[in-house]
Amino acid sequence: MLQEILKTLKQHQGAPIEQENEKQVRDKFGISSEQIIERIRQNKHITLDEIASELKVTRRTVEKKMRELKAAGIVKRTGSNKTGSWEINTEY
Repeated sequence: MLQEILKTLKQHQGAPIEQENEKQVRDKFGISSEQIIERIRQNKHITLDEIASELKVTRRTVEKKMRELKAAGIVKRTGSNKTGSWEINTEY
């Protein structure tokens, strides 16, 4: 997998990834944690479905990344599932 990443980076070195290729890269390598964190910073009440919609990925993809972020202590959910909100660790 590392070779594929390296190959993709070399192909696009110095040039922005075109929008049509962006989906291919996202499908291959997924979304970044920073993309999710940025959405939470913009709206602490955002739902996983809304994040998935904005990032054009499945809810399952967002759930996996959120599980990693929670395990690392970067984000946590406070309150109920319906009216709760997300909190980002201030050290991050």
